[in-house]
Amino acid sequence: MLEETLLERMNKLYGEGKWRLMHDNARPHKAPHTQDFLVENDIRVLDHPPYSSDLNPIELVWAYLKRRVMDREPKDLDEVLNRIFEEWYNIPLTMLNNLIDGHTGRVQGVHELNGAFFSEILS
Repeated sequence: MLEETLLERMNKLYGEGKWRLMHDNARPHKAPHTQDFLVENDIRVLDHPPYSSDLNPIELVWAYLKRRVMDREPKDLDEVLNRIFEEWYNIPLTMLNNLIDGHTGRVQGVHELNGAFFSEILS
């Protein structure tokens, strides 16, 4: 999966060695096999604090998605799943672009707070 999904696609999109991986420090991401793959393939990892959801745009997307699904008050598991897919496919592109464009500001904010957490309201 790492080779096909990560390495090949990212190299094709951005060029070999011209991108960095950001992950959430989950156990599978820190596993020796994964770390060996990253080193062997010269994949640079963006260093960040282990619990730094402010610095990981997908964590902000998950929070937005959760809020949107729960606001619709699903009645059962089937409805939860349906709402997740509906909301996922309706995430505004402008919101995703703002997350990407605002990344530098979030990094600066965390730096100014000496690594402390701060939240961002997504609209």
